[in-house]
Amino acid sequence: MRNKFYYCLTGLLLLIGCGNYTVDTRINDIWVVEKLNGKEINRKLFSKRRPYFELHLRDKTILGFLGCNQFSGKFKLDEKSLTIENDIVLTRLSCGNLQFENDLIKSILAIKFQYKIKSGKLLLLRDGHIILQAQKTD
Repeated sequence: MRNKFYYCLTGLLLLIGCGNYTVDTRINDIWVVEKLNGKEINRKLFSKRRPYFELHLRDKTILGFLGCNQFSGKFKLDEKSLTIENDIVLTRLSCGNLQFENDLIKSILAIKFQYKIKSGKLLLLRDGHIILQAQKTD
């Protein structure tokens, strides 16, 4: 009787699972921003380098460059969604193009996105619309 109980319990746990999920590990990379809110970014606005961010799966951290200022923080990820937490650290240098930086931060913080990776591009979507498109880089 006891063995039958354990077999049933084991079978039930196998059917239910332990709540683990898999994520697309390709997201663990460096991404250069190409489009924001459907518009291509103007490369001429960025004299040094284009805005980018790095996602690190091991400790769920994000860090990046907005065009002049840098940022870092945490994110949450599951098999279909990515959320960049609202509590980030951000430098505040005096720069010429703060409007793009403000738009980028407002567009990505504390929003649960669906994410897709296709042909080396990371797409962050909300309600089926691409909010951010970034190209994988090394």
